[in-house]
Amino acid sequence: MTAGMRRWTPVRLLLSRIVRFHGEQYRIWRTALDWTVMLYIAVPGLWILGGLWLEMLREPPDWLAAIPAELAPLVLAILMFKGRLRTFREEADVLILLQRRSWIRTLKLGGAVYTLLAQAVSTALVFTLLLPWLRLHGAFDADGIALWAAFTLACRLLAAAARRLADCLLRGWKRWAAHAALAFALIAFYAGLVSASDGRAGMLGACTAAAFAGWAAMVGILLRLRGGHEADLRSELRARTASAALLVSAAGI
Repeated sequence: MTAGMRRWTPVRLLLSRIVRFHGEQYRIWRTALDWTVMLYIAVPGLWILGGLWLEMLREPPDWLAAIPAELAPLVLAILMFKGRLRTFREEADVLILLQRRSWIRTLKLGGAVYTLLAQAVSTALVFTLLLPWLRLHGAFDADGIALWAAFTLACRLLAAAARRLADCLLRGWKRWAAHAALAFALIAFYAGLVSASDGRAGMLGACTAAAFAGWAAMVGILLRLRGGHEADLRSELRARTASAALLVSAAGI
């Protein structure tokens, strides 16, 4: 083991686990979506949906205009509970990396950066898909919607870090109570602030910066925190099995 570790660095270990994770996800989805499915169903479907999206963007249909745009903050608040803070830790780390705290910190920090990038992509995708509806919100122009997306990303990151911190520090009913209180507070903070800002960039920008700062502070606490290995493992297991669980539920098994 020692000789093997000499050939590795913390960054190489992190990158190898990220590559392996995506390889696992690819193999899981390949069992359900082979090239014929992608060629004859997925590609035409995406082409048709893209055309419908462009048409709604140019001229929103009556049914879309009938949906109050003021509901958008509550709808987007659901994103607060999607995604988790990744660490790419594994079961053997508690033994193999026990004396290598810098390696554990690299995995945690790399996982936080990975979470930032992954959630930035998913947030941008959701806002893009909802853009024909969101642009009906008269208080937000293009720059305002972009800032709204940045605020959403900051709140998602803050929520993921706060949930992980609660998982590491609390047990039993206290942990579930903390999760419930966090969910209530974030929904109220997010939806209330977006509605109250009414397109004012100053207020939304300041709160976005504060949310990013809160996320960075919590990540710093988690980097210094000893323990929390079980919470990290539970989260990583859910991340690795999420795709398989989705396919199984979709198949009705």
